[in-house]
Amino acid sequence: QSESSTASSRELASKLLADEAFQALLREEFAAACFALAKKHKLAWRYNPPSQEACAVLGLSDASQLGVLSAAASDGTEHPPAAEETEEKQEKEETEKLWQTGAGGPYEELLLTALALSSMPRKEVPFPASLAGSLLVSSCELIAALHRLRFGDVEKGAPVNKKPPAEAQEASLDCLLVEQVRLCGNLLFESRALQDFLRLSNRLQVLLSHCYSDPELPLLREVGVFTIRSATLHNLENQEAVRQMLAQRKLEQEQG
Repeated sequence: QSESSTASSRELASKLLADEAFQALLREEFAAACFALAKKHKLAWRYNPPSQEACAVLGLSDASQLGVLSAAASDGTEHPPAAEETEEKQEKEETEKLWQTGAGGPYEELLLTALALSSMPRKEVPFPASLAGSLLVSSCELIAALHRLRFGDVEKGAPVNKKPPAEAQEASLDCLLVEQVRLCGNLLFESRALQDFLRLSNRLQVLLSHCYSDPELPLLREVGVFTIRSATLHNLENQEAVRQMLAQRKLEQEQG
């Protein structure tokens, strides 16, 4: 890119990220897209709202401001819609189908937009902490759901998969797993508040579990290592948390 083109890109990114309406749109659509893909691939989506302590480091009063729970609300009990709600429901279903096209469709364009915005220099293009937190949580939820499909739902007592099922590889590619992990790394880079939020919301383990090689997912290990570096750089609490997680994992492996 030429110097003028780079300057124009940064100026546009600054204007977009300063626009509260754009922030709300990106937050809502990204959460909806991640959940729609989880639904498409029948992933175990288990949204656990971040604690008030975690939200406070981002300047939020509670997890409802992240917008993730509202995106997943359709996973709950369904009620017969009122007549005036029918059109809105149809529109929502059409939007969901649009996001479910996955890689190569609007979902990929949305993810690439988030990646581009998150890769801008922080000093020149500040990234709103609340928006970063929302994108991070939505991304981590999808990554965690993909992990359960690939390795087995051990949280529910299922055995660990020695070989990932074919549908897990398909889902990881369709959901652009590597790009999702990369987005988390970009968001965490040089952001102490988001690093602390990641630890306090119990999502550090999700990213730590993606530093492995997979021939079907080129660069996953490299991107995973970069993301953990971004999550722990100059953050002693996160570094200690990672050490404890790795020690616990080693102990579990030794015990079989």
